[in-house]
Amino acid sequence: MLNNFFENIPLNTLQTPEERKHNYKLSIRNVWLHALKIFLLAVIVFVFFKREDIETLLFLLVLLTISLIIVCLKDCYKIRKVYKQLEKLCVSTQHTPEHKETMDQVFKQAPDNKKAEKTYVNNQHTPEHKETMNQVFKQAPDNKKAEETYVNNQHTPEHKETMDQVFKQTLDKTATEDPLIYAKVGAKEIWHVLTTALKDSDGRINATNVLLWTSGLSGIACQASVWEKAKQTGTKAQFVVAKVKSGRNFYLGDALNKPLLESQYSIWSLAAGVYRKLAPSKPLPDLSELVTHCMNMIGNEEYLVWGEVNPYNMISEYAKTWKVLESKIKYSCSNPDHWPLLFGLVLQMALEMAYKVMPENKNCLEMAMENALFTAKQDIKDFL
Repeated sequence: MLNNFFENIPLNTLQTPEERKHNYKLSIRNVWLHALKIFLLAVIVFVFFKREDIETLLFLLVLLTISLIIVCLKDCYKIRKVYKQLEKLCVSTQHTPEHKETMDQVFKQAPDNKKAEKTYVNNQHTPEHKETMNQVFKQAPDNKKAEETYVNNQHTPEHKETMDQVFKQTLDKTATEDPLIYAKVGAKEIWHVLTTALKDSDGRINATNVLLWTSGLSGIACQASVWEKAKQTGTKAQFVVAKVKSGRNFYLGDALNKPLLESQYSIWSLAAGVYRKLAPSKPLPDLSELVTHCMNMIGNEEYLVWGEVNPYNMISEYAKTWKVLESKIKYSCSNPDHWPLLFGLVLQMALEMAYKVMPENKNCLEMAMENALFTAKQDIKDFL
């Protein structure tokens, strides 16, 4: 929609945020300049005209001044609105992989790694990189294509590998101070993918639906991390397998409970931590009751999560989504022990969204943990 709306706007109107801010200030200044001119005109009228006519003239001048200011402010509002839409258009455009190598050279020369990382994440070219980008594009084999790429803020596939290396190097430097930086950045990317996929035709997001998927994937992450670690080390996954009457397998044991409930960055720790901030006056749900409820539901074919959702039907959907996200997951966290942390951070974002809209009689943390606990124990081996 935005692309169609702005297709006839000249490219030179795609200004930097600093230029847009400067132009907006100029527009405001022009309003006051016009007001000053009218005020001076009023002074001149006051001096040279007869006093008996002065009240009528001043009244007309005041009306004229107010009308002019309203018109000018309206124009400024329109200008500002267009600038904001243009900025949104630039930010929302995607980088295609072809120019990842080009952007690599830009980020290598960027004076501020944190700013370069932010630029990569938000798909924005900061003014500091403009000159370097111009130099890079002069060396590009296809200048026309390079120019089009720069204007559209898109990277084509040829540059993907190099850009990934640059971004990885940037995060490696940051990781010395913040060991969780990979999981944090990866969580934001996965959150963006999930919320985009879960939007309805009107662009709205159902917070309960987001909570269902993020909590389910958090449970998947716990079990998948155990399977992956066993695969990497060539050992047997340390599960206790419970086979129920229906023939289904459920996975239990310390290897699963640690990332799910017990470690510093377990799903429960991260979810409960953000809930404390959201609702400091409310008590946390009783974890032992949640675990007991989950264990009692194992083997119950009529069990519905939240009394609404069939968990046995959802497990395959969670697993399919996991496979779609797998490359992003492994890129963000090469160590499978960090996968629950990654999705715990995603779940935190879902809880923040859900808490704002959940009715008082529903506890979003309790709902999230009910789904995560049961999903983590279902058999996903054949889906991985």
